[in-house]
Amino acid sequence: MIQLDSSLLWQIANFVFLIFLLNFLLYKPMLRVLDERKKTIEDAQREIIHLNHSIEEKMAAYDEKMRQVKIEAMEKNRGLIREGNEEAQSILTEAHDEVAQLMDDFHKRLAREVEETRRILQERTSILAQEIAHRILGRGIQ
Repeated sequence: MIQLDSSLLWQIANFVFLIFLLNFLLYKPMLRVLDERKKTIEDAQREIIHLNHSIEEKMAAYDEKMRQVKIEAMEKNRGLIREGNEEAQSILTEAHDEVAQLMDDFHKRLAREVEETRRILQERTSILAQEIAHRILGRGIQ
C-alpha cells in the first residue's frame, strides 16, 4: 500500500529532477542527433533529386545533339548521293555523246569505204565482164 508521507514527496521531487536531468543530458542531445540525421537525409535526398534532374537535362541535351548529328549526317549523305548521281549522269551523258560521235564517225567511214568499194567495183566491172564472157564463150569480146 502507498503511504502518504514525506518519502513520497522526495520520490516525486527526485522523479521530476531526474526527468529534467535526463531531458538535458539524454533526450535533447538525442533529439539533436536525430534532427541532424534527418536534416542530412533530407539534404541527401534533395541532392539526389537535383542530380537526377541535372542528369535528365544532360541526357536530353545529349539526345538532342545526337539527333542533330544524325540529321546532319543524313543530309550530308543525301548531298553526297546527289553529287554522285549528278556525276554519274554527267559521265553517262559524256559516254553517250562519245558513243554517238564514234557511231557517226563509223557510219561516215563505212559510207566512204562502201563508196570506194563501189568505185573500184565499177572500174573492174568491165574487166570482170570481159573475163567472164571470155571463159563462157571461149573467145574474147571487144
